[in-house]
Amino acid sequence: MKIEITGRHFDITAPIRNFIMVRMKKIPRVIGDQVAVHIILSVEKHRHVAEVVFSSKVGKVTCIEQTHDMYTSIGKALEKIERQALKLKQKRIAVKRNKIPTKTVAAAVAGNSERVDSAGKGRVILKDVSKKPMALEEAMLNLGQSEDNFIVFRDAQSQLVNVLYKRKDGSYGLICPEG
Repeated sequence: MKIEITGRHFDITAPIRNFIMVRMKKIPRVIGDQVAVHIILSVEKHRHVAEVVFSSKVGKVTCIEQTHDMYTSIGKALEKIERQALKLKQKRIAVKRNKIPTKTVAAAVAGNSERVDSAGKGRVILKDVSKKPMALEEAMLNLGQSEDNFIVFRDAQSQLVNVLYKRKDGSYGLICPEG
């Protein structure tokens, strides 16, 4: 972890430097050791300003706190940076866990299309569901005429969405919700 402390119109004393170092020990646990922190302390009349710029492989976060006491400004700024860094890390983890990004699916929903997900591992094929309800026999006829292996339809009796698919042995399978 690289920490750089700059004072504007303000001398950095040993107790302030020690206070910063003690408070900064939490940051590597949250985000990792590959961190660069630049802290800028300044005094303007009665305002004590602490500005913290935090850079890591996760991202860059900036925070400015201003109070009447330098220690309070530093403490509040470092707490804010810690919360923002944790939020940034959680956001990155959430994005990694999603296999298909929301933007890709949202763009594909606009029309029938085939897209490769961002990981390049699979395809997402989107089809429109027939708006008019149909009987099972009608769905079987439509599936027989189609080159697809499945059809999604709304059952005329139960008004529930069902999936009819061709099995490898030539017969048909039906997936329907209980209801």
